[in-house]
Amino acid sequence: MVKVVVLLTKREDLSSEQFRGEVEKNLPALTSLPGLQRMVINYVPPTPDGIAPQYDVIVEDWFESPEAMQRALGGREWHTVVAVFNDRVESWVVEESTIVPS
Repeated sequence: MVKVVVLLTKREDLSSEQFRGEVEKNLPALTSLPGLQRMVINYVPPTPDGIAPQYDVIVEDWFESPEAMQRALGGREWHTVVAVFNDRVESWVVEESTIVPS
Protein backbone atom coordinates (compact mmCIF):
# COMPACT_ATOMS: atom_id res chain seq x y z
CA MET A 1 0.00 0.00 0.00
CA VAL A 2 1.15 3.56 -0.70
CA LYS A 3 0.17 6.75 1.13
CA VAL A 4 -0.01 10.28 -0.23
CA VAL A 5 -0.43 13.38 1.93
CA VAL A 6 -2.15 16.31 0.22
CA LEU A 7 -2.10 19.89 1.57
CA LEU A 8 -4.88 22.17 0.33
CA THR A 9 -5.60 25.84 0.81
CA LYS A 10 -9.15 27.13 0.47
CA ARG A 11 -10.00 29.73 -2.12
CA GLU A 12 -10.00 33.30 -0.82
CA ASP A 13 -13.70 33.71 -1.61
CA LEU A 14 -14.71 30.81 0.67
CA SER A 15 -15.22 31.05 4.42
CA SER A 16 -14.05 28.10 6.51
CA GLU A 17 -17.66 26.91 6.78
CA GLN A 18 -18.20 27.19 3.02
CA PHE A 19 -14.92 25.36 2.43
CA ARG A 20 -16.01 22.46 4.65
CA GLY A 21 -19.32 22.40 2.80
CA GLU A 22 -17.50 22.12 -0.53
CA VAL A 23 -15.36 19.28 0.82
CA GLU A 24 -18.47 17.46 2.09
CA LYS A 25 -20.29 18.03 -1.21
CA ASN A 26 -17.37 16.53 -3.15
CA LEU A 27 -16.84 13.49 -0.91
CA PRO A 28 -18.54 11.08 -3.37
CA ALA A 29 -16.04 12.07 -6.07
CA LEU A 30 -13.11 11.95 -3.66
CA THR A 31 -14.01 8.56 -2.23
CA SER A 32 -14.54 7.05 -5.68
CA LEU A 33 -10.92 7.55 -6.74
CA PRO A 34 -9.70 4.30 -8.33
CA GLY A 35 -7.67 2.14 -5.96
CA LEU A 36 -8.40 4.28 -2.88
CA GLN A 37 -8.25 2.13 0.25
CA ARG A 38 -8.58 4.75 2.99
CA MET A 39 -8.97 8.52 3.32
CA VAL A 40 -8.60 10.82 6.33
CA ILE A 41 -9.42 14.53 6.12
CA ASN A 42 -7.75 16.76 8.72
CA TYR A 43 -9.07 20.33 8.96
CA VAL A 44 -6.48 22.77 10.29
CA PRO A 45 -7.94 25.43 12.62
CA PRO A 46 -6.39 28.83 13.34
CA THR A 47 -3.92 28.95 16.22
CA PRO A 48 -5.30 29.86 19.67
CA ASP A 49 -4.27 33.48 19.04
CA GLY A 50 -6.22 33.55 15.75
CA ILE A 51 -3.40 33.18 13.20
CA ALA A 52 -4.64 31.49 10.03
CA PRO A 53 -2.94 28.21 9.11
CA GLN A 54 -0.75 27.90 6.03
CA TYR A 55 -3.05 25.09 4.81
CA ASP A 56 -6.74 24.61 5.51
CA VAL A 57 -6.88 20.85 5.15
CA ILE A 58 -4.46 17.94 5.13
CA VAL A 59 -5.78 14.85 3.37
CA GLU A 60 -4.21 11.43 3.81
CA ASP A 61 -4.97 8.90 1.07
CA TRP A 62 -3.93 5.26 0.97
CA PHE A 63 -3.91 3.44 -2.37
CA GLU A 64 -3.52 -0.23 -3.18
CA SER A 65 -0.41 0.41 -5.29
CA PRO A 66 1.77 3.19 -6.72
CA GLU A 67 0.10 2.60 -10.09
CA ALA A 68 -3.37 3.06 -8.58
CA MET A 69 -2.22 6.28 -6.93
CA GLN A 70 -0.89 7.60 -10.25
CA ARG A 71 -4.17 6.75 -12.01
CA ALA A 72 -6.24 8.42 -9.28
CA LEU A 73 -4.19 11.61 -8.98
CA GLY A 74 -3.96 11.95 -12.75
CA GLY A 75 -7.65 11.37 -13.33
CA ARG A 76 -10.50 13.72 -14.12
CA GLU A 77 -12.23 13.22 -10.74
CA TRP A 78 -9.19 14.40 -8.79
CA HIS A 79 -8.56 17.48 -10.92
CA THR A 80 -12.24 18.44 -10.89
CA VAL A 81 -12.42 18.29 -7.10
CA VAL A 82 -9.09 20.03 -6.48
CA ALA A 83 -10.17 22.93 -8.72
CA VAL A 84 -13.01 23.59 -6.27
CA PHE A 85 -10.52 24.33 -3.52
CA ASN A 86 -7.63 26.27 -5.02
CA ASP A 87 -4.72 26.03 -7.42
CA ARG A 88 -2.39 25.74 -4.44
CA VAL A 89 -2.07 22.04 -3.79
CA GLU A 90 1.00 20.25 -2.51
CA SER A 91 1.33 16.50 -2.19
CA TRP A 92 3.92 14.00 -1.07
CA VAL A 93 4.14 10.26 -1.20
CA VAL A 94 5.25 9.17 2.26
CA GLU A 95 6.34 6.06 4.10
CA GLU A 96 4.21 5.67 7.19
CA SER A 97 5.76 4.39 10.40
CA THR A 98 3.24 3.60 13.12
CA ILE A 99 4.70 4.24 16.58
CA VAL A 100 1.59 3.86 18.71
CA PRO A 101 -0.99 1.57 17.14
CA SER A 102 -4.66 2.57 17.26
